[in-house]
Amino acid sequence: MNTYTLVGGRQRAAMLFAQHDLGKAAGFLTIVTQFYTRSDATGHDIT
Repeated sequence: MNTYTLVGGRQRAAMLFAQHDLGKAAGFLTIVTQFYTRSDATGHDIT
């Protein structure tokens, strides 16, 4: 295995990890957004 394919493999792995983290972050933001849009700070329903 030469260095070129090794570097390419590392970059591919890094991209996969980044996409996975973005997916987790997006899912977390969706949950937080749903929580905050359901009720405001005073506890009254906004929807």
